[in-house]
Amino acid sequence: METILFFPRSLKNGRLDYLLAQQLPGWHVQSVGPDLSPAAARELIAFWRPAACIVNDDRLPASLFRGIPTTFLHRNPANLPEHADYVMYDEREIGRLAAQELLALDLPSYAYVADRGSEFWNVKRQHAFVQAMTLNGRGVAVFTPSAVGGLARLQTGLASWLKDLPRPVGIFAACDDMAELVCATCLHAGLAIPADVALLGVDNNESICEACRPSLSSIAVDLNQGRLPYLEKLRLHIANPNLPRQVTLIQPSGVVRRASTRRFRKADAAVLAACETIRTRACCGLTAREVVDAFPCKRRMAELRFRAATGQSILEAIRAERRATAERLLRDGQLTSDLVAAQCGYSTPSSVYRLLHA
Repeated sequence: METILFFPRSLKNGRLDYLLAQQLPGWHVQSVGPDLSPAAARELIAFWRPAACIVNDDRLPASLFRGIPTTFLHRNPANLPEHADYVMYDEREIGRLAAQELLALDLPSYAYVADRGSEFWNVKRQHAFVQAMTLNGRGVAVFTPSAVGGLARLQTGLASWLKDLPRPVGIFAACDDMAELVCATCLHAGLAIPADVALLGVDNNESICEACRPSLSSIAVDLNQGRLPYLEKLRLHIANPNLPRQVTLIQPSGVVRRASTRRFRKADAAVLAACETIRTRACCGLTAREVVDAFPCKRRMAELRFRAATGQSILEAIRAERRATAERLLRDGQLTSDLVAAQCGYSTPSSVYRLLHA
């Protein structure tokens, strides 16, 4: 059995490792450790003599993989061998989605927080967002982290920049890691989210998004989505290494809305709490009655307050959350219809069908 070597950037790529093994039957998919030095990667290549490689670590030089059919994930194609395949997120679509999401809040100012470093995707993501906002006649303030200095210096500079922005401001952060830093900096700077700063990240890393206070809205973009279409291209390249370069763009699967972008014309703490309850428990059998019972008023008044703030009833909001979850799971294509139904709080796929076509 021939081997395909997978070079992950971090341990967070575990699910992708599993999917590769599932979708490449007949191949031995060998995942190596993250944070490898070029010398260690070279030794592993010599040890395994792989038929192909999948590289999700932009710190490894592309020259290591010359002569081996290789698919690079998130790598500047200008720095790759002539016949190397590459996979990257569709940054133009990410920028468009972010612009649509923040523009819908109708804020007086908008801003972008770049990631630390000058990675290819970071530059393209910033350009895509600024271009989308410019198209809509809105300017964008940009914060570019300094390449020197530690975290304390970075937060000091970020806090000063945030305080100078006209507020309320809609901020798009390059990734969830940077959005988490913005969230923490706002807390220390006395800026309220989302009242002063509406914040949106990218990656939908749940360990970050759910831990932020308030919870972080994020654009879901997943290399695991669908049937990993670049694997078929890799098979073709193994059979014929001289094929022209193959490019695969991974589309974002949508915005996962959480509290960091939940703004209402009239602040209502009870409605905000209800929205968070619906977001976290809608697919776990939550009923409208349970939501109403958390309000400090009678049912009729609770429904009126909720509709005045959100434009929909509590039951409609629960169904909308279930619908969004179902659509996201179906787009990802990793679960059977029975499992999608279970994840959305239903016993049968027909219930999901009726929900989506109501």
